[in-house]
Amino acid sequence: MYRFQQRLKTLKRKIKDWNRNEFGNIFEDKKILEEILQDIQVQAISHGYSIDLQKIEQETKDRLNQREQQEETFWK
Repeated sequence: MYRFQQRLKTLKRKIKDWNRNEFGNIFEDKKILEEILQDIQVQAISHGYSIDLQKIEQETKDRLNQREQQEETFWK
């Protein structure tokens, strides 16, 4: 029984490491992406929208959407 418990602990540690390496901190990334998106929108108001700014905004929105989906899966 002791060996089985040790194997489970080892497996748990490996799964946590895999999760951290594969997905990172979903909540922190989401917060950072929201701040970036807010900065982009402030810049757009100040200087107007450029094609490059629109592209960056859309990429940021896509990444934020992906993180939100991962967060939803996490809570399920």
